Formats: sequence, structure tokens, C-alpha cells
Amino acid sequence: MKKALSLLVFSMLLIFCKVGHSQTSSEYLMKAAFIERFTRFTTWPNSNGFSDNSRPFIISVLGDNPFDGVLIRVFLDHKVKNKNVELRYLSDINQIKDCSILFITSKMSPKISQIIRKTQNKPILTISDTPGFCEAGVLVNFFLLNNKLRFEVNQTKASNSTLKLSHLILQHAKIIEPKQK
Repeated sequence: MKKALSLLVFSMLLIFCKVGHSQTSSEYLMKAAFIERFTRFTTWPNSNGFSDNSRPFIISVLGDNPFDGVLIRVFLDHKVKNKNVELRYLSDINQIKDCSILFITSKMSPKISQIIRKTQNKPILTISDTPGFCEAGVLVNFFLLNNKLRFEVNQTKASNSTLKLSHLILQHAKIIEPKQK
């Protein structure tokens, strides 16, 4: 019953996520809501102390912060996997550590290959909203289609990841394959 309710909520998010071009703050509010939902449908491995509930669940934004306080509103007084949430705003790829979710902004385009190398084989759910980032190796990427917020998943990278994405995420995603090198 709980899974059915979660699926209904997830589906409703997809149906009602209409975005206007000038509604940047509402767009990022919806992206933050999706990120919160992704935490419910992603399993992180218990390695590296993840099962220790005294350690925070860290969400990092790398590059300029397009969320402008929205993440704080969504995750304030909210627990993820029975952990308190800590938000970090990073400006350099060398600051990436200990996070469970890493949102990569378009500003980081010149360094996307380095970021992918730094995060691969680590239990980090990488998310972006930049065209081409999913093909480059980011696990989840937001995009607009007919003024509706959608997301794509790099299924190969997700399958090779230490994370387990629920079939509910994959079922609602546009599946992307990585660029061949």
C-alpha cells in the first residue's frame, strides 16, 4: 500500500509539473521536490558509514546555486533515510566529498569529465539540468518538454553505480545511453 501511494505521488508530480519559461523559481521548486522524491526511490549502500544515522545526508550543489533557498525550504526539518539533511554549496570540484547527492550546474560544463571521474564508483547520486550531461555520465538530468519538467537517466551508469534506482524512477525517465569514447 505504501509503495502504491508513493507511486501515485510520484506520478502526480510528473503530470502536474508544468513549467513556464519565466517561472525559474517554480521550476527549481519542482526540481527540489523531484530531488526529495529521488531520495525515497534510491538506495545507497551501507558502506562508508551510510547506515550511521548520526551522520548527515549531504546534498551538494556544485557551481552557481540556481535554487536560491528552495532546497532549504524543501529539506528544512526533513530527514532522508532517517538522517538530518545538510546542504553544501561548492565552487570547486576538489570540494566534492561525503555527499549523497551532487547537483551539478551548467557552469561546470568545462569540467564535467573530471567531475564524472571524481564521482564514479562512489555512492553519489549525480543530478543536473544541463543538456548533454546525462550522456557524459551524470545519472539523472532534468529537461523541459512542452513546458513540462521531465528527467532522463543514464541507465548504463546507473546500472554500474553502487546506488540502486527504483524501477519507479526508471519507469518515468527517458533512458539515455552514454556517449561512446
